[in-house]
Amino acid sequence: MWSAVSPVHARGFQEAALGLNQLGDSKITNHLRVQQHQEVAAQRLLEAKAEPVLFAIRANVAYDGALDDDVPAPGRAISFDVGHFLHIIRKFNENWWIGRLVKDGAELGFVPSPSKLEQLKEHKRRRILTANSCFAARLEEEAPYDVVPSMRPIIFVGPALKGYTVTDMMHKAIFDFLKERFRGRIIISRVVVDLDAANKASPNKLLLSRNSIKKGEQRVSWLMEETERIYKMCRLMQLVVLDCDQVNHPGQLHKSSIAPIVVHIKVSNQKVLQRLIKERGKKKSRAMKVQLLNAEKLGQCPDSLFDLIVDDNQLEDACEHIADFLETYWRATHPNA
Repeated sequence: MWSAVSPVHARGFQEAALGLNQLGDSKITNHLRVQQHQEVAAQRLLEAKAEPVLFAIRANVAYDGALDDDVPAPGRAISFDVGHFLHIIRKFNENWWIGRLVKDGAELGFVPSPSKLEQLKEHKRRRILTANSCFAARLEEEAPYDVVPSMRPIIFVGPALKGYTVTDMMHKAIFDFLKERFRGRIIISRVVVDLDAANKASPNKLLLSRNSIKKGEQRVSWLMEETERIYKMCRLMQLVVLDCDQVNHPGQLHKSSIAPIVVHIKVSNQKVLQRLIKERGKKKSRAMKVQLLNAEKLGQCPDSLFDLIVDDNQLEDACEHIADFLETYWRATHPNA
């Protein structure tokens, strides 16, 4: 025969049942909270489709969104590799931004902020063996993103050396073609400062390299002003072509803060290039040599240093080749156009 349950035991059963109910309520509340958060995230993505670009970044690290279970909207993380460019539309919270890859047909999604990537890096660092100190140090020093212009400016190099007739005339013909083809969507601007010095030298180094501090300060000022001018043009979200007097090699731009699109106008056959130079009246031995030397240096560069290599035999075909490339870039940067 069952004995009567004491009041103390009965109260214990009631408290346990209440605790289970509260635990169940807590799970339901958390589920609802997560669901609400995901709905807000989805709504923010929808709203961002009609918003302009806030700023642009170049990734210095790779990120696989499929491995991240902390995304505000499941399945909507943007994966990217080192060197990829992204447009950021808005900041969602401290850990996430809303943006897209600068790629034709790319969808909006969530991009990890620097603080989020720092959390992931810290988690990764804990798993690194202490013996691998060099890798740990590299993780410590490397910033996840570089801020770059919203529209990457376009710079042409080749077929030979700027300041000589063959290259200058060819570039002018291309500029005239692009100005007409992209009327209302393009800015062509001349740049006379040394962009190589602008991205490689710190202000202190520039000052020390001058005989006069005053001249050094002026040089730094010119470089900063020109870089800011380029950024301002790019914020207009038009194609920006820079006619750079002093840029003849992609190595001058490899680490540039303006992150340009580098187009190589290439004449593969050196005999053809020699004939072009002679036809333009530059028959002197020295003039011929310096132009052919630069063409040779450009030809030795790995293709990865260029965004586009144009080696068409006819100028008209080369212009169409460039136009097709820029139309694709325009669609990548103007998905709603």
